[in-house]
Amino acid sequence: MAANGRDTLTLLLTSTAEDRETVIGEARVALSCAKRAGEFSMSIADDWRRLGLGSALLQEIERKAAADGIELLFGDTLRTNEAMIGLALGRGFRFELGFEARLVRIRKCLDDAAPDLPCQKWSEIARGAELGMA
Repeated sequence: MAANGRDTLTLLLTSTAEDRETVIGEARVALSCAKRAGEFSMSIADDWRRLGLGSALLQEIERKAAADGIELLFGDTLRTNEAMIGLALGRGFRFELGFEARLVRIRKCLDDAAPDLPCQKWSEIARGAELGMA
């Protein structure tokens, strides 16, 4: 799903049982193409945690962000959220101070970011507009 088709990505994990589909996980990424960065958030339903879904979802966030030319992926989590912190560490994220004392920021440079899709093009358009060329 894409909220506006350009700078927001939403991923949903669903489960189907007895012809009924239920959302069991969600991730959202807000892309800043000018900065080639993406801020993400994610959640997994309580009954579906510790089954590898969070790792798979975070891996897909990384893959899709890199494909869009995002070089830096980051998010904030509570210092007490040991599950997310462990997941992020396992995926190679680094930690820094959050905006509030109760938060920690997790961040990762995406080495396989696409050099020209589509954020690169949007960044060039934005730079052109700043210079009065658009």
